[in-house]
Amino acid sequence: MIRRLALTVLAFVVLAGLTVGVSLIAPDRRPASAAVELPRTSSVTCGVEGEVFAVADSAFASRDLGGAAGPVGVSPFAAPIEGPTVLTTDGRSVAGVLTADEDRTFLPCAAPATSGVLLVPDPGERELLLINPDSGEAVVDLTLLGPDGEITAVGARGIAIGPGASRRVALSVLAPEGPVGVAFEASVGRVAPVAVAVEGRGTRLTAAAVPAEQHVIAGLPGGVSSPRLLISNPGLDRVTLTVEALGATGSYEPASAADQTVAPFSTLELDLGDDLGGDPGALRITADGEVAAAVVLDSLDGPPTTLTSGVESPELAAYGPPGGELQLSNPGSTEVTARLTGAAVRDVTVPAGATVAVKVSTTDKVNVAVEASGPLVGALVSPGKKKQGLSVAPLGVVGTAEDDGALAVVDPNLR
Repeated sequence: MIRRLALTVLAFVVLAGLTVGVSLIAPDRRPASAAVELPRTSSVTCGVEGEVFAVADSAFASRDLGGAAGPVGVSPFAAPIEGPTVLTTDGRSVAGVLTADEDRTFLPCAAPATSGVLLVPDPGERELLLINPDSGEAVVDLTLLGPDGEITAVGARGIAIGPGASRRVALSVLAPEGPVGVAFEASVGRVAPVAVAVEGRGTRLTAAAVPAEQHVIAGLPGGVSSPRLLISNPGLDRVTLTVEALGATGSYEPASAADQTVAPFSTLELDLGDDLGGDPGALRITADGEVAAAVVLDSLDGPPTTLTSGVESPELAAYGPPGGELQLSNPGSTEVTARLTGAAVRDVTVPAGATVAVKVSTTDKVNVAVEASGPLVGALVSPGKKKQGLSVAPLGVVGTAEDDGALAVVDPNLR
């Protein structure tokens, strides 16, 4: 009995000792998790040979589709390229290519995308250049949106483009008559498509547009006769349009664009004739469904120029070839004041629904920045010399915004 009692007391003593000992052991100090900002680099693809113009808040690096390093430099950046080229920088950039031939056409560079629409007024004279700047294969389906609805064409589905490669598709075979909206959708990977002229037909370039319910297409120069508005409806329902011109004195509806609708899977062409009055301006297109939009400008001395929707922002920038003027359009309902720096240093006021044109250098490359009290859309417009095309370099957003990139939480305790 005494022995059993002694063993019980001993057990309690040992247990108490273990408890006290454990409590005295310092807890393991685990490293705290930390938030790490991921790199915010961005890349755009410049689709044709020529001189690239680019502006950003950091330096540029470039490579061809095969991965070979190309020109590098600080912003503003200008350098010759021999074909499709990828530009990389920190944050957002605004870039484009002035073609190397005598036609002197400006093509904006663009980030690769999984979908979009190219609006082509003359598919019988065009090829679709599908550029895959990534390290994996891309597979693309094309849907052809014609004047009378969808055009069924053999060879428009399952088009494969190898890694770091490009492929040409003859639109003249798929849709010999236009206008046509070429809707692309990548089931694998991404592409940067450009509509180019077939060999021997000069320079005819069209960049992709993103379907949306509103577009503002800036950079319409004064004196251009009979601009054409192209609207493609990739949706299932008929869409009703409202078209407004943003002119020197305010907004108005061009008579030729009144009461227009676009049928499903079709493309509408509107000849605006003399409705714009020969003044510099922009077009605002509003629809009750998502559409793609572009304006085709026929030059008397050079090839046609196709413009797509611009970026609306209170902070804009661009770098382009010697030009005639900077155009700023205000799609809002209130007056906007803007401070211009770079090629033009001054303050301007842009009335609601209006466009203001400011002269810039005609001999030097133009670097311009805009800081405004409200969103504007703009472009650098250069008419070119005799027998040259019209160069329109859209303004965009550079730098890093708060919603760019991402934060990653790194937990050092994970193994």
